[in-house]
Amino acid sequence: MYQANAYVIREVSEDDARSLLRLLTLNLHRPLSGAALGNDVSGGVVAAVVLEDGYVLADQRVARPSALRQMLRMRFHCVAEAR
Repeated sequence: MYQANAYVIREVSEDDARSLLRLLTLNLHRPLSGAALGNDVSGGVVAAVVLEDGYVLADQRVARPSALRQMLRMRFHCVAEAR
């Protein structure tokens, strides 16, 4: 499992378009829409969650993508409760 300080969870921006497109291509899922949070590992988004509906996708080539998904879901629920 990743240590809590091994990556950053942050709001994705237009600067992350290339990373998000790679995630979508790897996962063959619907495009992300609206605000999203992403796991930033070594300067690139390797997993993301849409804040509107909790939709999560991750790069399966990254070690322990399930841990990244779990952390994003936990953060999503914290953000959703705060809204």
